[in-house]
Amino acid sequence: MRKALLFPAGILALLLILSGCGADNYARKAEEFYAIGEYFDAAEEFKKAYSHTPVKEKAKRGERAWKMAECYRRIGYSAKAAGAYRNAVRYNTGGPEAVLRLAQMQQWMGKYNDAIKNYTLYLDSIPSSLEAQNGLEGCRRATIRTRKGSLYTI
Repeated sequence: MRKALLFPAGILALLLILSGCGADNYARKAEEFYAIGEYFDAAEEFKKAYSHTPVKEKAKRGERAWKMAECYRRIGYSAKAAGAYRNAVRYNTGGPEAVLRLAQMQQWMGKYNDAIKNYTLYLDSIPSSLEAQNGLEGCRRATIRTRKGSLYTI
């Protein structure tokens, strides 16, 4: 009788221990990969940490989305980076720089109208940013070029 009670109690205790530390373990592993420059592996771990973090923990989700976006940007995955930056902006993480990086990813993907909106939003908070001014001008020129039917497509 006693053995029958110990087995379910042991399994329950093990499940409680393992469920509480999944997202933090992934985040810790991701930080280790990030520190040594393994951005692909870090991005995958940050993605797991983000998906295992409860929605109510907005600060953690935002931080993990920001770091995941930075990893994707560094390895050239602009579409995945844009999605992660969008989440970081939604959770108010990364400050104005998250909006700038989102605009850059949108520009790289050829989504010039979206990039123009985000560059403008960034320039509202930091009007002296030469990087954002150049990006905005590049997007404006690209939209004009594509409307005129340029020989060169981007």
